[in-house]
Amino acid sequence: MPQLTLEYSSNVIEEFPLADFFRKCHDLLSEGLPTKLQNCKSRAICHQQYFIADGQADHAFAHLQIRLLPGRSPGLLQKIAEEVIELLKVHFARSIDQLNLQLSLEIQETGNYFKIST
Repeated sequence: MPQLTLEYSSNVIEEFPLADFFRKCHDLLSEGLPTKLQNCKSRAICHQQYFIADGQADHAFAHLQIRLLPGRSPGLLQKIAEEVIELLKVHFARSIDQLNLQLSLEIQETGNYFKIST
C-alpha cells in the first residue's frame, strides 16, 4: 500500500529524475517494512504558488508524505524515517547547499484503505 506524495516548491535547484528517487524509496520500503514492491505508488507535485516565512526568494521546501497501513512498530517507523530523510538529503543536496530549504517527512498510518487490482 505505501503511497508516497512528494510536494516541493518550484524554486528547488534539482532537475533530478523523480523516477530514480522514487525507485530508491520503493526499494527501501519494500525491504524495510516489508511490503511487496508492486504495492508502492508515488507521485510528485511541484508548487508554483507558495509562500514560506517572510517570502524571501531563497526559501524553498520539499515535503514527502508516506501513507502506510497500520501495524508497524514505532521503532521500525523511526528507522524508515531516518533512511528516507537521508535519501531526501542526497536528492536535494544542491538546494540544501544554495537555498534555505526545509525538508520534511510525514509518515501517516491509514486505517481505511480499499483497492481493486485488475
